Amino acid sequence: MRVSGKKTWRWLWCLAALVVLPAQAGNWILALSWAPGFCATHAEKRQCGDLADPQSFAARHLTLHGLWPEAQNCPATPLRPGDLPAGLERVMPGVRDGLAEHEWRKHGSCSGMQPNAYFRQMMDLADRVNGSSLGRFLSAHAGARVTLDELHAALTPDYADGRRSVRFICGGERLQEIRFYLNDWSSFLGKSGQAGLWRRAQGTDRCDDSVLL
Repeated sequence: MRVSGKKTWRWLWCLAALVVLPAQAGNWILALSWAPGFCATHAEKRQCGDLADPQSFAARHLTLHGLWPEAQNCPATPLRPGDLPAGLERVMPGVRDGLAEHEWRKHGSCSGMQPNAYFRQMMDLADRVNGSSLGRFLSAHAGARVTLDELHAALTPDYADGRRSVRFICGGERLQEIRFYLNDWSSFLGKSGQAGLWRRAQGTDRCDDSVLL
C-alpha cells in the first residue's frame, strides 16, 4: 500500500514529537466542559444522567473534555485495561460515552505521554481550574444567569494575564465549554510562575452578553 508523502511526513512529525518534545511545552488547549449546558443539547449521552442530582460533581464543576497538543492523530496503540487512572470517570463523565478512547486516539497519541500519565495530567489541570477563582464562581452560580463580563472578571484573581487566552463557548444562551490556550501547562500545576503560560486564543468568545450557567 502506498502512503502519500504528506501523510508520511505527518506521521514522522508525530513520532518525532513523541521522542524529543517535553510533554508540557508547546501549543496546547485545555478544554473543560460545563455539563448543565452541554447536556441541554446532548441529553441522550449517558454522562448526562449525573445531572439528575443537582449536587453532583458534574452539576457544579467543570469536567474534562480534553488536553490537545497542536498535532493530532499520531500513531498509538489502543487503550488497554489499566490505562485509565482511578477517579477519571468522576471528572470526565464522558468516559461512559467513549470520550477517553476518542481523546487518546486524536490528541493523547501526540502528547508525548503514556495514557495513564496523560489522563492524570488532565485530571490535575481540571482540579486546579475547579479550585481557582473561576471554578469557585461557576460552582457558586450554577443554574443562575451571569454576564460574560462577570465570567472574565472571575478569571482575574488567579489568571489575571489570561483574558486573551481563554474562550467561553455557549450553545444558545447556555455555557457549554471553556478553552484555555496555553504554551506551558506546568504553570497551571504550580511548577513554575505564569510567565510564558498563556498564548493568544483563536477567535472570540462564542457567548452572548448574558449567559445561563
